[in-house]
Order: sequence, then structure tokens, then C-alpha cells
Amino acid sequence: DSTLLEKRDVFFDNLIISSFLSKNQYSKINISNKDVLDYYNKNKGSFSRESEEVFLEHYFTQEPAFSKKLKTFFILNKKTDINISDFLLESKTIKKGRTSAEFTSYIFDTKKEIIGPITSKRGYHFFKILNRYQKGSVKGLEIVYDEIFQRLYKKEKKKLSIALLDSIKNTEEIYINPKYQ
Repeated sequence: DSTLLEKRDVFFDNLIISSFLSKNQYSKINISNKDVLDYYNKNKGSFSRESEEVFLEHYFTQEPAFSKKLKTFFILNKKTDINISDFLLESKTIKKGRTSAEFTSYIFDTKKEIIGPITSKRGYHFFKILNRYQKGSVKGLEIVYDEIFQRLYKKEKKKLSIALLDSIKNTEEIYINPKYQ
């Protein structure tokens, strides 16, 4: 019981401190688009792809008849009586080696733009390749913007925390027990 009460008190103290810092210190942080762009331009090399990637649209159906209509639509470029948007599961980037083995060879070992139908236990899959990226190519700013923003934000957060600690050290007498250094 006493351990639980102690943990509760520590949690509450940490909550108060983090709330204070968020409201009074971290709210001052302003990261502009120019800051992000400058960081990106100075550090482009750190945003290279570690493996081959493909940006694609994934279409799926469980019905063999719809599978044939999708094949007609994609491969033969013929109009069909189906709404293609009913089959789009997602648009996403897939890294080589990070997808199901049954799809990897179809997606990465062929240069086709339309792949399918690929039959799986769940149904029929079609892939429309929108872009291919080679290992080592640089990711665009639109892909890494959030990561850069977070890096810059954390850097500013650290600066403000250090400045606050320094100002406390200058105004208060602090004893640091050598036993815990």
C-alpha cells in the first residue's frame, strides 16, 4: 500500500511539472516551415531509403467475377460496369522485405505497372504501381516533414529545459549529494 501511494505521489508530481512546462515553457516553441526546409536541405543525406520501396494502390475482392472485371479494367483498359473505388483498399508505400512473401516477388521482381490478380486465402488482389524507389534514393520533404518537425521541436524543448534549470540554479541554493553523482 505504501509503495502504491508513493508511486501515485510521484506520478502526480510529474504530472504537475509536465503541465507547468507544457503551458509556460514549451508553448513558446515555434517551428516554421522554413526551419523544416532548412533542416531538410542541410541533412538530405540522412533521409535516404534503406531498402527498395514501392508506392502503390491495393485493390481487393473476394468474388471471382469481380476479379475478372478488375482484370478487364486494369490490364485491357476497358470500361466495366463496376465502380473501381469500391475495391481500393489503400494507397501505401511498401518496403522490400516488409510485406507478405506471396506478394513480394510480384511487386518487386517485376517491372509491370499493374499486377494481378494474385490469388490468396482471402481473395483476389490487384496492385497498381504508382512509383518505384531505389535503395539509397532520398525521400521527399513531404514524406519526412513530420519527422523533421519532431526533431526540431525536441531540440527546442531541450534548450528551454536547460535554460529553466540554469535559471533555477542561479536563484536557488542547490545541494547535490556526492553520493548520487
